[in-house]
Amino acid sequence: LAPASPGVAPLCIEAREMLATEAYAADVMTVPASLAGLPALVVPVVRSAAENLPLGLQLIAPRMAESMLLEVGQALEHVAAEHTHSGTYTVSISHDHMSSLL
Repeated sequence: LAPASPGVAPLCIEAREMLATEAYAADVMTVPASLAGLPALVVPVVRSAAENLPLGLQLIAPRMAESMLLEVGQALEHVAAEHTHSGTYTVSISHDHMSSLL
């Protein structure tokens, strides 16, 4: 698990006006997994209080574990959607289930 970005997503108009260095800085959290050749997926899990924009959680899996990554991402997305208004939630995946996905 890792943050997906250092903050909320920029508005479209802000993104179009970003300098290349600002755009790179916004993606800096996703670069290590890419450079390491690891499958990664970002799932929106909450919305910021001030801007009501999505904040994502980056899931990173071992090499060749894309199916596990997608299954965990789908479960997290489902739980996040159910509990968007409560502000807290728990995702529980047993070690045996995780091992069976590998």
